[in-house]
Amino acid sequence: KVQRVSEMEMRNNQTLICAPLMADTADQMVELMHKAKLKGADIVEIRLDHLNIFRPNVDIERLVRECPLPTLFTY
Repeated sequence: KVQRVSEMEMRNNQTLICAPLMADTADQMVELMHKAKLKGADIVEIRLDHLNIFRPNVDIERLVRECPLPTLFTY
């Protein structure tokens, strides 16, 4: 389930914590997403350029589907 932060929610909370995530595999990235949420992150930045093996059609779909927080993708 992908959660979206509405514009109104962004305005009500002036400060959001963004956790940049870097991992070797998509599996590790999924694990880090959940850890970031548990530690209080409001949003995550997924650094696709750090994945050792990157399969865009498979990995992006999975990361979007499994991320418990709003997400930025950087490549």
